[in-house]
Amino acid sequence: YGLLRWELGRRLTAEGVIKQREAELARSEAQFRTLAAAVPQIVWVARPDGGREYYNAKWYEYTGMTEAESLDWGWTAALHPDDRGPGAAAWRRAVGAGAEFEAEYRVRRADGEYRWFLGRALPQRDEAGAVVRWFGSSTDITDRRTAEEAVKRSERNLADFFENASVGLHWAGPDGTVLRANRAELEMLGCAAGDYVGRPAAAFHDDPGAMAGVQARLLRGERVDNFPARLRRADGTTRDVLISSSGLWEDGRFVHSRTFTRDVTEQKRAEEQLAEREARYRTLTEAIPQIVWNATPDGTVTYFNQQWLEYTRVPLG
Repeated sequence: YGLLRWELGRRLTAEGVIKQREAELARSEAQFRTLAAAVPQIVWVARPDGGREYYNAKWYEYTGMTEAESLDWGWTAALHPDDRGPGAAAWRRAVGAGAEFEAEYRVRRADGEYRWFLGRALPQRDEAGAVVRWFGSSTDITDRRTAEEAVKRSERNLADFFENASVGLHWAGPDGTVLRANRAELEMLGCAAGDYVGRPAAAFHDDPGAMAGVQARLLRGERVDNFPARLRRADGTTRDVLISSSGLWEDGRFVHSRTFTRDVTEQKRAEEQLAEREARYRTLTEAIPQIVWNATPDGTVTYFNQQWLEYTRVPLG
């Protein structure tokens, strides 16, 4: 009789423990579902073999799919056709390896629009280390990707502008060392990027001191516009250039200068030749005994030679 009472007590105790654990499990499950309903992300749970067994309400609201359509592997039907194969394969690899899952893929919304999601999942293991369940989430990252793509597009446009600008362009650090130079500047110098980048920009000018002064102005936060200089080419010849530059500042720190170099050699030569011809013309007109004058197309007189002044004693203007 005593043994029977002991056995009965043991069974009642075991049943009590089981019921207690079942109650705790039910409370834990209820807490999880409450939390899953409260978070803004899509939350899901999968079996050890990867088949989905639970989605929170966010999934059904977003996709418009039913529970029957979504569970097990039905969720893959909501993926973009281009992402369906790779997305499912990535999930199978994670399940097979029992490793953390992370992947980006597009999911169809109830209205037919596809948006980008970041899917993540971690395995839950028992005391023996076997996977007993997967807990995952899917977060809408469309806005983040759009912003990232906009930044990348802006960077591509900047790189294209920098490289293909018709005038020379280079960046230089606070000490004047060239950090980057475009094709037009390298062609102007007649050298390769390796011979220019990493060296002081002033070393490629006839007057390094003047260029050091330009750098000092930039470090004071000033802008430089159409500063005349003479650029020394790799072959020893020089080019007349106009330099315009400003500094890029971040949080009060000078990051680098942005310098445009415009080759005006031919323009300067043409101006010098014009001035020379003008001087010869005036020398000639002053030497002949006749009165010589010039006028614009509208008849405005712009020049009388000395004979006019001597004869009329009326100055021009």
